[in-house]
Formats: sequence, C-alpha cells, structure tokens
Amino acid sequence: MTTKGPTQYVVMVCDESGAKGYADRDEQFAGEVGVFAGIMVPGQLLTSAQTQFHNIARRYQTGGDKVHITDLAPAQQKQLRREMFDLITNLRLPCFFEAIHVAGFHRYFQRYETLIKKLRAGRRSPIRISERGPAPDSLHVALFFGLYSKLLAFLLERGKQLLHIEVRTDEVDAPIFKNFQPTAKCLLDYGAKIERVTGFEGPKGAGREEKSRRSCGWFPSRPSSREI
Repeated sequence: MTTKGPTQYVVMVCDESGAKGYADRDEQFAGEVGVFAGIMVPGQLLTSAQTQFHNIARRYQTGGDKVHITDLAPAQQKQLRREMFDLITNLRLPCFFEAIHVAGFHRYFQRYETLIKKLRAGRRSPIRISERGPAPDSLHVALFFGLYSKLLAFLLERGKQLLHIEVRTDEVDAPIFKNFQPTAKCLLDYGAKIERVTGFEGPKGAGREEKSRRSCGWFPSRPSSREI
C-alpha cells in the first residue's frame, strides 16, 4: 500500500441502535437485530456540514444539548428526518451501516464453542493447559468492525490510501471502547500475532507450547488489547 500523496482526513459520525449484548445470549424476540450506522464527512466539508446539521437540530431541540426525536410529535419527527435526509443528499455524504441478527450471532458462537470442545476432547498432548472455553464476543464490537471495514473498503476502492480517520459516536462504555481501537487497527495490520500458552506435564515438570497465528476481527478470536 502506497503512502505517497496528501493525507485524506475524514470523519465517520455514527451511532448504534437495537441489540448490543454478547454472543452467549439469544434473541429476546423473533428477529432481534443490532445496527450500527453512520455518515462519512470529508474533512474539507466538516465545518460547513456541522453548522448546517446544528442549524436544523436547533429548531427541534427538546432540552439540554441533545435532540430526542422520540420526544417530538409524529409530524415533527417526520419533518426532522426529511430535513436531515435532504441535507445528507445535498452534501453527497456517503452512508454506511452494519446489521447483525442476534440469533445468528448466538448460533455462530455456539457452533464455535462446540468445535473447541470437540478438539480438546481429541487432544493427545501430554501437556495440560487451561480448559477455559472461548469468551463470548460483544455484538457492539462486531457491529463496529463491520461498519469500519465498509468505510475502509469504500475509501480504498477510490484510491484513498493515506488516511486520517476520526470516528465520532455517542458515549460508549470503557471496556467496549477499548476493543474498538484494536479492532479498527487489525483491519490494516498484516503482521503475525503470536500467542504463548503455558501448560504443565504433570510429575515430569512444566512444559511450554507456543502458537503463532494471524487473527483479526471480532470472531472467533478477540483482538489484541494493545494501544493504537
């Protein structure tokens, strides 16, 4: 990947809706879905776009610093959506979304968990290691992974390879946000990931196994928690 030319500064403004639990939980109702959606604003349009969006939102403000659309009358909700959609269209801002069914997310984790158990049952190595099962992954992180990967694909397809991407979203719990950062970075990190697992050989002493593998994304293995 070339790094020649000017840096392209873009802002992804996004928010989630619906389910955002963990993979060990099934859907609470038929068809339950988690969604993460956003718009991309090129850096050169950011100041102008912010002003125009704020001007629209200010007319519908229900209190505090935020506009709660559910506090508006149905006719006002419809009008607010129309004004926002028209502005997005006029500014030609690309829109992205990622959606995942909770049931499918849960079933995938169950299959992965079952596979791990079968592999461990058939293991013949004399070295004993921890029998802890795979940790259920966060649907919130998985949705972000899908959304961010689509943004990258959109930019790379258009020759935008030297990028400064700023992601703006609503408040996110600290443990979830901590996983957003390595999840985003691993999409462009092609290096090997080395995991060291220590085991014991019983009465003969201790032994060590080392595994090297490439992994990225939210499933089936969790990304590294290193800082970006």
